[in-house]
Amino acid sequence: MNNKAPLMNGRRNKLGVLGGLFDPIHHGHLSLSRHALEQLQLQRVLLIPTYNPPHRQEISDYRHRLKMTEIAVRDETGLEASDIESRIKGHSYTLKTLKKLKDEFPEFALYFLIGSDNLKKMEDWHKPEEIMKLARVVMADRPGNEGTAPARYRDRIMRIEMPPVDISSTQIRQAVRRGERIDDYVPEEVAQYISRNELYV
Repeated sequence: MNNKAPLMNGRRNKLGVLGGLFDPIHHGHLSLSRHALEQLQLQRVLLIPTYNPPHRQEISDYRHRLKMTEIAVRDETGLEASDIESRIKGHSYTLKTLKKLKDEFPEFALYFLIGSDNLKKMEDWHKPEEIMKLARVVMADRPGNEGTAPARYRDRIMRIEMPPVDISSTQIRQAVRRGERIDDYVPEEVAQYISRNELYV
């Protein structure tokens, strides 16, 4: 597999892709995006809220999750919220999203960003071999979730370093239900959006 990014104007064009429910987006997602942007010398990272997940269904409305993502990256150089999955028919599979991105950004090499907790789920991905042909898989450790990829994939996964960020969207939703402040977990404007729209109560 050729992992060299294409060249344009003398520079390598590399696009990071971070997908997720983002229910809500939090500092862990943003930290992963920033460190990938810097360490991999990406031109930008797209943060893509899942539109129509094939498994889990009890999630906030897509418009809220997209808006929170847009708010979170508003002042983040190199980070961008993307609604691309809302323009893809059927369930939101990573493979379909990457194919759509290849169509829209043919000059870019794709870097698919994941937390280490996703490694042990790789065998359950929809067509993981095709995903790895379309994008380089890049992982960062999550505290308490140091997963191991299946042996046949291990030498094809890049690792980036980042400080541990022990936050999960589930913990944030539970904190909101308990009436606790979540300013330490999400950007201030995201916390205000959650409160204003009475999410997770």
